Amino acid sequence: MKALKCELCGGTEIVKDGDFFVCQNCGMKYTLESAKKMMVEGVVQVEGTVKTDKTADAKRLLTLAKTACKTRNFCEAERYANKVLEIDLDNIDAWAIKSIAIDWQLTIKNNRLRESSDCFLKTFQLLPNEVKTCEGLIHAWSVIKSLKLHLDDIVEAVSSLYAKPIINTPSDDNLALITGTLASHLEIRKSQWEAIGKLSFTFCKAKEEMLKSPDISDSQRHALNDTDMEKYFFTEEIPRMYFTAANIIDSSVVDGVTKWRDKWENNNIFDYYLDGSGVDQSAEEDAFDMCTLVYNRYELALRTAIKFLETETEGCSITGLSSITGLILAPELLFNVWSNLCVIEELNMGHKTYTRAHGAYVSNSVKEGFSLNAEAITLRKKRLKEDMAKRDEYDPEKKKERERAEKEAELQAKYWLDNPVKKTQKQALEDEFDRLGNELRELKSRRSFFSPFEFKAKRECDAKIEQARERRQEIKNSLKALDDELLAYVSNEIES
Repeated sequence: MKALKCELCGGTEIVKDGDFFVCQNCGMKYTLESAKKMMVEGVVQVEGTVKTDKTADAKRLLTLAKTACKTRNFCEAERYANKVLEIDLDNIDAWAIKSIAIDWQLTIKNNRLRESSDCFLKTFQLLPNEVKTCEGLIHAWSVIKSLKLHLDDIVEAVSSLYAKPIINTPSDDNLALITGTLASHLEIRKSQWEAIGKLSFTFCKAKEEMLKSPDISDSQRHALNDTDMEKYFFTEEIPRMYFTAANIIDSSVVDGVTKWRDKWENNNIFDYYLDGSGVDQSAEEDAFDMCTLVYNRYELALRTAIKFLETETEGCSITGLSSITGLILAPELLFNVWSNLCVIEELNMGHKTYTRAHGAYVSNSVKEGFSLNAEAITLRKKRLKEDMAKRDEYDPEKKKERERAEKEAELQAKYWLDNPVKKTQKQALEDEFDRLGNELRELKSRRSFFSPFEFKAKRECDAKIEQARERRQEIKNSLKALDDELLAYVSNEIES
C-alpha cells in the first residue's frame, strides 16, 4: 500500500473531502488523479481519513518545542510539547519540556506547581526504559542534566517570587507566601531532587556495566566515556536548595524592615488639637498595633528561614562535594539570620508612639504615647535572651574561641599524659600550697587569742606565719614555671 504526501508542505495527514483530498496541515486540495500520482511508500486508506506515520511530525514539533524553550518562549514550548504528546504519549523529551515550561509560567495567582510536578513524575517514570541501549542511556542522561540545571534555576526564581512581596507589603498574605506556599513548594522540589539522585545512581551503574560489556562498539564506548555522567548526591542538593531560599528570605526581610523602620520613625508622632471635646487616640493605637504586627510578621519570616537552614542541613555530608557552597556557608548565614532576628525583636520591644498636643493652655512638647506593657516586655526579653544564645552558637569569632579552648584542653591533657613526673610534682605542690593555706589561717586565728603581754608566743607565731608565706610564694613560683612550660607546649602545637 502507499501513503499520500503533500507536495506543498510535506504533511502526511490527508483526508478525503468530497471529490478532493485535503491536506490537514496547509489546506492544499488534490483531485483523485493528482493524489494517485503523488503516492509514496506507506499505508493508505483511500476512503475517509488517511492513516499515516506521524513520526516526522512529532520530531518536527519537538524541535519547535526545544527552540521555544531555549528562547524562553515557554507558552509556545508548552503548546508544542502538548502537540508532540498527542502523537506520542511516551515522549520523554516532550514531558520534560512541558514540566520546565509550566514551571517558568508560575505566578502567585496561577500556581501550576502540581501540574508541572506531574509532568516531572511522568518523565522519571519513562526514563528507566531508555537504559536498555547505549544511545538510550546517553539520551536519558541528557534529560537528567537538563532537569537538574532547571531545578537549580527555578528554586532561586520561585524563592524570589514568594519572598520579595513582603519587602513592600508586610501583610499576612505575603507572610503566608513564605511560611506556607514556599515551604510546600520546596517540599515538592525536594522529592524531585530525590528522584534525580536515585536515577543518577542507577544510570551510572548502567554505564559501568555497559563499558564492561564486550558487545559494545568502539564508537559507543567513546560516546559513553565522553558523557559527564556523575552521581548526584541529592542529600547535598536539597540543603543547598533550602540555603538558597533562606538567603533570599533573609535579604527580603532586611530590606523590608529597613523600609518599615524609616517609615515608622517618620510617622510615629501624632498631633492633637485640644478644643474641649476630648481626644480620640484610636488612630494612634491602631498605628502602634500595626507596627507590632509588622515586626511580628518579619520575625516569623526569619524563623522560617532558620527552620530551612537548621532542619534541612542536619546529617548532610559535604565529602567530595566542595561545590556545595550552601552547606559550607550555612553556619555563616544562620549567624546572620539569628542576628537579624534579634535586631527585629529589639525594635519590636522598643517601638512606641509619641503625642504632641496643641491648644491655648498647653505647650507643643512631645510626650510618649503607646508602648508595650511590662508583661509583654518581660516575655519578649526572655525570648530574646534565648535567641541571642542561639545566635552566639553560630558566631564565627565565638566559635573560634570555643574551638581553640577545646584544642587547648585536649593538648593539656596530652601534655600531662606524656609527662607523668611533672604531673605528680604539680599535684604535690598544689596539695602543699593548700595545706599551708590552712596552716596560715590556723596560725592567724591562734595569734588573735594571745594576750598583749605574750610577746614570745607572738614572735614565734609570727615567724611561723612568715615561713609559711615564704614557702607558699616559692610554691607559686614553681607552679607558674610548670604552667609556663605547659602553655609554651600548647602554643607551639597550635601554631604548628
